[in-house]
Amino acid sequence: MHLRPIEAAALRTNVKVSRSQFVDVRGLSYHVRTWGEAGAPKLFLLHGWMDVSASFQFLVDALAGQWHVLAPDWRGFGPSETPQDGYWFPDYVADLDALRRGSKAAQEGVDRERDRAEDRDLAERVEGTKVDEHDVDDVGASSLRQRAAEEER
Repeated sequence: MHLRPIEAAALRTNVKVSRSQFVDVRGLSYHVRTWGEAGAPKLFLLHGWMDVSASFQFLVDALAGQWHVLAPDWRGFGPSETPQDGYWFPDYVADLDALRRGSKAAQEGVDRERDRAEDRDLAERVEGTKVDEHDVDDVGASSLRQRAAEEER
């Protein structure tokens, strides 16, 4: 097995090697740094203002077990594309939702009804956020809770 120099150095120092990829998120080129294998449980790490995904290296190195860590560089940070129309909180929420949906697209057996209820709940928490009708149907979190309670009886 042939290792690149950075991978060989990481093995000697217990540093987990990250991979970089660029994905299209709502018309912007987003940089996403990942650690671990795609089949492992997913963990999203979101940096704050004036930070970048690479700052999570020490946290990822300290994680026990196997995780597929995804750390995007928010719009305009790190190598991610800078938006022309500024930075608005609802855009960050929508970007995260698009990233989350994209990461789940390859998985089989995704519970769409639960996801849509979570999306509705998230949209209700963020004032002024518009949710496209094709993204969220009329199934709300409360109706799902009611249905689950009925099934338990």
